[in-house]
Amino acid sequence: MSEDMHERDIAATDEMIRNLRASTFRKVAIGASIVTATLFLGSSLLVWTSKQGNDPEVLKEALRRMPPLNVTVTLDPDSKVKLAEGATVTLANPPVTMPPPPPPGNNNDPAIQTSVTVFKTVKYGISEVITGWKFANGAAKKPDSQYCYFKRWQDSGGGTWTLQDIANDGVMAAAPYGVIDQEARFARCQWFNGNLG
Repeated sequence: MSEDMHERDIAATDEMIRNLRASTFRKVAIGASIVTATLFLGSSLLVWTSKQGNDPEVLKEALRRMPPLNVTVTLDPDSKVKLAEGATVTLANPPVTMPPPPPPGNNNDPAIQTSVTVFKTVKYGISEVITGWKFANGAAKKPDSQYCYFKRWQDSGGGTWTLQDIANDGVMAAAPYGVIDQEARFARCQWFNGNLG
């Protein structure tokens, strides 16, 4: 009877060993499958992004800046997984979403869409001849229209400014009543010549 019991113990032990080996093999196979699938997805992502016209150098830089990815595989405490000598396991990082490039220039800034007037002032005796260049927005390279006027300070008690039109878009206006030097004033208007300075 003790020999019978001994044989049953050996058979049970052999069965337990086979079950442990099968369980360990399944866990190793699942872990290896996960690693292989991750590597395949990572390489597929790299191939896909290279075919999308993305700059590989930008992608490499983004991958370099990403934090390392740590993977923990929990096996049975008595299980052992070994890699061949010198072998390493690496996982591809998740896809990187690059922000869209900024629009060229600053044309979407609401402030730049506001019309702008640049004034050029020239002394004329004790008065001034002022030319205004009206630009459609801050990004415009030349004015849409220009005007020129005469400005004189009159001290009659409270003091006021007198303004008189000289010209619009390079065309001299009729001289106001009593003005005899309209042409001399017009000669001091600063019409746009391609130079914003």
